[in-house]
Amino acid sequence: IYMQFIKQVLGCNIRTSNNMIRAETGCRPLINEIIQRYISYTKNLKIRTTALCYDSFIFETKNTAQPNFCIFIQNFQMNIDDIVLKTKKETRKICTESFDSFWETKIKESTKAITFYKFKTSIVLEPYLNMNLNPKHKICLSRFRLSNHTLMIEKERHTNIDRNDRVCYFCENEIEDEVHFLIRCPLYIKERNFITGICESTCANFQDLSDEQKFIFVMTNEGNDIIRIVAKFITHSLLLREKIITY
Repeated sequence: IYMQFIKQVLGCNIRTSNNMIRAETGCRPLINEIIQRYISYTKNLKIRTTALCYDSFIFETKNTAQPNFCIFIQNFQMNIDDIVLKTKKETRKICTESFDSFWETKIKESTKAITFYKFKTSIVLEPYLNMNLNPKHKICLSRFRLSNHTLMIEKERHTNIDRNDRVCYFCENEIEDEVHFLIRCPLYIKERNFITGICESTCANFQDLSDEQKFIFVMTNEGNDIIRIVAKFITHSLLLREKIITY
């Protein structure tokens, strides 16, 4: 429910990757908070050894036949005996770093997130989500960043077409991924000139960068002007693309 709500706010499909959504919004899963509370409770149990709950806790730590929180924490490579000795602040940091490491492993394994991980390597709220952008442009930018779009790299993923065969309608020999659409495809050269112009004014050697470096520069830039122009470019260019394909 938590993830579905965030996806609706972003205007994304329900099948959009949870790990990508978390990185984009800076929202770690609620289980992260539950683990921190569990550790705090465990700390109290270890002190009150005469309490009835302490006996139950000892049983849980020894009962490996059934899934329980002790086993769950072990999956995150967290040593509960060491963690209960930490302060709340230290515990929060350990839990956050542990989940972030777990998230990074999963995102690297995801074929859907290959482009996403090029420009998004940490779980932190993206500045554009706090901006007063045109709602349609903001949703379109979110979908583009989260691979929730109609480019061939994503559309033909659902039909099990080999990645190298997901070519652009207009370039034929080029894979139509996010880099191609935003930086290379000649169909949108007129609209792209606005992005190029503002990028050159903020980065003197922009034209000397490779296509992938240009893409990363644009997608990670936090300047309001660049964000607005990129969001507008994506919105209008995707509409142009659909009209030409339909025609």
